[in-house]
Amino acid sequence: MQNANWNDTCLHTSFPLLLESPDMTVKPFSHDPILEELLDLQPGKIELGFERLNRVLDFLVPHPQCRTILIGGTNGKGSTVAFLECLLRSRGRTIGSYTSPHLHRVQERFRIQGTPVEESRLRKGIEEVRSAVENLKAPLTFFEFLTVCAVVLFERSNVEFTLLEVGLGGRLDATNAVEPELSILTSVGMDHMEWLGDTLEQIAWEKGGIIRGDKPLITGFPETALQAALKGRAVPQPLLRLGAEIQRKPMNNGGMQIALGDDVWDIPVVGLVGEHQQENAALALAAALQLIPEGWTQKIVQEGLSQAQHPGRFETIHEGGVEWVLDGAHNPEGAKCLVQALCSAKKVSTTVWIVAVKEPRVPESLIRLWYELGDYWIPVSWTEHPMVPLSRWKQAFPEEAEKVLPMELGPDVIDAAREAAGEGGRVVVAGSLYLIGAIRTMLGRFN
Repeated sequence: MQNANWNDTCLHTSFPLLLESPDMTVKPFSHDPILEELLDLQPGKIELGFERLNRVLDFLVPHPQCRTILIGGTNGKGSTVAFLECLLRSRGRTIGSYTSPHLHRVQERFRIQGTPVEESRLRKGIEEVRSAVENLKAPLTFFEFLTVCAVVLFERSNVEFTLLEVGLGGRLDATNAVEPELSILTSVGMDHMEWLGDTLEQIAWEKGGIIRGDKPLITGFPETALQAALKGRAVPQPLLRLGAEIQRKPMNNGGMQIALGDDVWDIPVVGLVGEHQQENAALALAAALQLIPEGWTQKIVQEGLSQAQHPGRFETIHEGGVEWVLDGAHNPEGAKCLVQALCSAKKVSTTVWIVAVKEPRVPESLIRLWYELGDYWIPVSWTEHPMVPLSRWKQAFPEEAEKVLPMELGPDVIDAAREAAGEGGRVVVAGSLYLIGAIRTMLGRFN
């Protein structure tokens, strides 16, 4: 397991104590007893560093057998995990995937062969980790605890590949305590600036902490960000870059061609919507070919990429005569991808937006971007985790303030959106994965 120097950090000292998505810890629409028990285990104060985490990992998994892949970046991490998982499973491999946050239940973060682990298996893993933490007197944060649980669950289940999605940043993230066979950096954008830095170069460097000089790196970073990520670090071997060693060419049928060296792959469709998802699929394919160099066919690749699913990422639900589009876009880059996907979708008579975004993440440009594609807007908030002040949304649309209906999150939001959209209309839900989980529950997509 890796050791990290926490003294040369530009991050805020509270970073290691963060729940990687604090708004996912309160569930008024779906009771999660396991999550509540995990939160009760959190220590009041904790010493910074990887030393505690490494001690627990070394105690529980002294000789790790799983082949580990780390997936980091600003946007596209979970989608890339989904594509890579499907590709590797299409070759008959057993896969454990660890992603965050969850939409409904904490079990969703731990998947084996695409299925969330059973509650009994997760509880057994939690108890094993809890006992080790107590015996070693090595308290762990929420995300550290879950990361160790993932490693233990997958090792005990004898999966061949473990896919670990980075929680926040990369260099100091708990997943980075595990040595990867290969790393993927999907994209880089301006998000979590209060912890990762206020320039693209600083953010890229923090995310580049998952790079290993002697291991492959697959990346969609633009060249300037990639050079920032590599600053002071050994160059990975090999280095495969989207737009250079990995070429993606759109096809007239909406599919794409991916060229990797002498191999060209025709991909008529991928399982997730949007051009950005084609880029994530290309990164996943490049990684899969590194991990399993031989035996791929056009049919295997096409079927693998077409089967990927990732709830809450341009997820379409038809209910009550309305098309609901649920997408967790919450930063400018994600918002632009959502808008591009909507512009490529079928036209509808009326579009209603249900939105909730945290204040630091909402530049005026993002609000205006969504404004251009909407007819009505329902900005929502909730008591436990207030979002952008509801008054600000009306200030953003002074010329059409009567079409902005601020509401508290609850079942009335569904009724208001459905009525405003009308038969054959569209409701776009965006800005917060907590919001996505709540709306999915109210639409009957989670029992």
